[in-house]
Amino acid sequence: MTDIVERADVFRLGVDPTPDDVNEANWIIDRMTAEIERLRAAPKVKPLEWDGRGTTGVMLQYRIHIGYGLMNGVFALTLSGSTIGEFDSEEAAKAAAQADYERRILSALTQEGEGNG
Repeated sequence: MTDIVERADVFRLGVDPTPDDVNEANWIIDRMTAEIERLRAAPKVKPLEWDGRGTTGVMLQYRIHIGYGLMNGVFALTLSGSTIGEFDSEEAAKAAAQADYERRILSALTQEGEGNG
């Protein structure tokens, strides 16, 4: 995708386009349109549902524990009882849980045309 952006940057120069420039612009548009369509077709993972400091309705059980004493103010994120991260806020811990959940779900999926493994 970076090569497309670099090639498109040429058209910001404000010079009169040659037929080759027009062909290049059309190529860029076609590539970017295909990328947009690919991203729209990508599966989306539903957000985790939280009940207090734990998730509900999913097989992976995330929980957020507030630290006390030496760990005061730390929000520990656990998955099935194992700590997978410590965060400064509950919101950051929830965001990390969502990112972890999405990574795990999406890693189990294949793109159209990929083998079955």
